Amino acid sequence: MKKNVIYLLAVAVAAIACAKETDIETLDKENESGRTIFSGTCINTKIALGDKTGDTYPAIWETGDAIDVYNASDNSLIGTASLDAASAGQQNGQFILNQTIADGTSVKLVYPSGDGFAVPAEQTKESADDSSLITKAESDAVTVQDGQAAFTLSHQNAIIKVDVTSSAFAGKLLKSVTLYAQGATLSDESGDDAQYTRVTYSTPTAISADGTVSAVFAARPISTAADFYVAVKLVNPADELDMVCIPKKFTGKTLNPGKVTRIDCTSLAEADNAVAWYNPYCKRYIPSGGWCYGSSTTILVAPQKNSFNNFDVRACGEFIDVIRYAKEPGFFYFRCGDNVDTGNPGVWSIEGTAPSKKNYVAIPSTYKPKIMLAKAFSELKNGKDKKTIQGVVSLCDASKNVIGAYLLWAAAPGETVYDSGTVMNMNLGGSSADGNAAEQRGTLYQWGRPYPFVYPNDYNTTYTDVRITSYALSASHADGLGLIGSENENKDWWQDGTHKYDLWGNTETTGTSTAGVKTIFDPCPQGWRVAPPAVLKEVYENATYDDVNAYRYRGDAYSVTYFRNGETGARGSAKGLYWANNAANDIHGWHFEFNADDPSFSGTWRSNACAVRCVKDTDNR
Repeated sequence: MKKNVIYLLAVAVAAIACAKETDIETLDKENESGRTIFSGTCINTKIALGDKTGDTYPAIWETGDAIDVYNASDNSLIGTASLDAASAGQQNGQFILNQTIADGTSVKLVYPSGDGFAVPAEQTKESADDSSLITKAESDAVTVQDGQAAFTLSHQNAIIKVDVTSSAFAGKLLKSVTLYAQGATLSDESGDDAQYTRVTYSTPTAISADGTVSAVFAARPISTAADFYVAVKLVNPADELDMVCIPKKFTGKTLNPGKVTRIDCTSLAEADNAVAWYNPYCKRYIPSGGWCYGSSTTILVAPQKNSFNNFDVRACGEFIDVIRYAKEPGFFYFRCGDNVDTGNPGVWSIEGTAPSKKNYVAIPSTYKPKIMLAKAFSELKNGKDKKTIQGVVSLCDASKNVIGAYLLWAAAPGETVYDSGTVMNMNLGGSSADGNAAEQRGTLYQWGRPYPFVYPNDYNTTYTDVRITSYALSASHADGLGLIGSENENKDWWQDGTHKYDLWGNTETTGTSTAGVKTIFDPCPQGWRVAPPAVLKEVYENATYDDVNAYRYRGDAYSVTYFRNGETGARGSAKGLYWANNAANDIHGWHFEFNADDPSFSGTWRSNACAVRCVKDTDNR
């Protein structure tokens, strides 16, 4: 008859002193004989940190914990020992293996049980009230004798404990904490993902000035002193899209295995932001892995001489993506000074300089340049006919490489009230609501990209054959249309095969949706977003066609909104070609074409460039 073999694991915790400085302090107390320090990775089984007693954080076993037993001579798995029920909630535990192991067998124990010992970059918990850790620990080889063995587990990973308080952000909710060290290995992910680890809470926890909220998570140890960013992300309790993220920097620190590293982020304030060109505030939806420059890619100014706007070109988005892939803004240059008439130099000025194409203007240290309309319409060629002035400007880094683009738009757009929403009465970048104006077509966009292109493209836009497979490549080619090869079946400008559905904030694939939120890639100015399909479909079904002037329009008692792109070359004349804010399927965006002969509502390749009509954004993002 087989007998139950009980492996007795003497489990206690070395005292861990809590650092009181406002910096990182690694706590180095040696393991005592017969004791185990529980430090964390994030696998499948948990060890909880108990309530602090003095300077000690006791580690306790939880129901369901288990240890795998390996043969030390060949690393083969013998079986799994389960925690005895009486040991749950205790520092000392007994694990029972329901099979016999011969005396003298050399074994090794591994916690937790099961595959997957890696520290993931992304760790998720229900709330900050959960201080549990998921950890990997291994024993040295020990010998089974009389059906028993005592083990000492040693850990190769670090526990990170970030304490957060704030009066400046009191009432905000702690959503996530990210630890990042460039060039270091903090997780067991591959590539760039190895450089960070982050804990995210499904139910964010409120912070205050006098109550500490602690984030506990795991990281790979670092023995060589490195510089770290700790980014604390907070959200508005009434609106999780309204977020603030403060990256605080700590220099020359290590993360030691089997120890708690305490990071002090108490009294957190905006002044703790260690990256001047990172905007800690964002109120728009951020697609996974995405980031952008500024609060909008369309800068709207009043259509009068010397009207101006100070706009923010700092990078916004998830900090980990910004710090890894974005670049510090350094210069502007104009691709097109006035897309209505390129023969009008000096229409715009930036920081008092009226640049010409390829004449670079330095970004001020505030990263909030002043853009001004420097000429009155009467000073321009055919000025009496102009209702608005556009400029397309590229944002560059310190080496004058393109990293983004903006539409400068001097206009006073009106509103047309529809059953399905309130619509801007002119195309984005358009000259007016006048259906007869050739310039009414405005700027064009590839579906899901925020960067403006002016038609015709020969004087302001280049075409690129670069395969755009990341947000960084999209940004570095903001002055070019992302093309697809004829042999490529992916008809999307995004060429890595994973189609994105949420770039413009509406993941529904129906052609009748009114859904959507303003995203960081939405090209409309503040207070507006790309129209959902229901709005354009309403026009498609009810618009009037003027067969004399060749345009479709929707009129009411207050204003007339025309849908026409003007003379659009290969795309034909007298057409209105419009994107909706959602994807139709894997390769198409919903696309509306208004013309005389064959009005249609369908999907077209996302790599095509079409006009955008904006709808009022009730959240004013």
